[in-house]
Amino acid sequence: MKRLLIILTALIVMPVTRIAAQDTLRGCWIGLSWGTGLGHFYDQGTGPLLFEGLEIHPAVSFVLERERWRLEASIPVAGGLYLQSLLEADPDVMAVMPELRGEVQWQLLRHGRWRLLAGGGLAEVLDFRNYPQLQNNSTGLSNFLLLKVSGRGELYLGRWVFHSQLMFSPVGYAYRPGYAYIANYDQTMQDPTADMLGEHHGYVVGAPSLGFDLGTTVTIRHGNRIGFAYRWHHLTSRSTELCPHRFDRASHALTVTLMINL
Repeated sequence: MKRLLIILTALIVMPVTRIAAQDTLRGCWIGLSWGTGLGHFYDQGTGPLLFEGLEIHPAVSFVLERERWRLEASIPVAGGLYLQSLLEADPDVMAVMPELRGEVQWQLLRHGRWRLLAGGGLAEVLDFRNYPQLQNNSTGLSNFLLLKVSGRGELYLGRWVFHSQLMFSPVGYAYRPGYAYIANYDQTMQDPTADMLGEHHGYVVGAPSLGFDLGTTVTIRHGNRIGFAYRWHHLTSRSTELCPHRFDRASHALTVTLMINL
């Protein structure tokens, strides 16, 4: 068994290492992002009701580019205030949505100034929401693990690089409250763990996520870059027998990123 594992690991690692060694390093950057936009979510466990509001989208990322492949790891931490109507004065819901993403893309085609890449990766998403008006049932916590595939097109014009990218998750794993989106976290004060996770259930989700990114990056002094992008993302829990109350969220954001050359 050990020999088989060693052989399989070598078959996977050796070709990748060989390709990486033959590739020319194009650059390595740390990215610091900030964005704002509009967010929506539809919650069948609290009504059902549609909420909308303003979001912020800070993030930190690491990008490594070689001649034929691209690696990106990022930690976005979005937050928002939501209303049932934008005409209301006080927010009905507050949310924090941290994520952990990792992705590798390989060059499929290079023609003149155009480049096409495709690849995939993993993302873990935590969704934390608080509904002050619901008192003891006011806090909801969901977790998603997403398998992603992606395609990216790039156009090089001097110091500028224009890109569009489509991200799709064919399958994922959700861990959510079962009887409603809002879990009753103080029904058993003697056991906070039971309050927090006792009603949560895990299940496989088909096609839980879809995203789109359109933007441009310009190279400035010392190899540093500044990027501008429009990003749209949708996430859904779907529903099962144990978790019948579906949850959907979508966001539109305009972001700016400073990429520091390492």
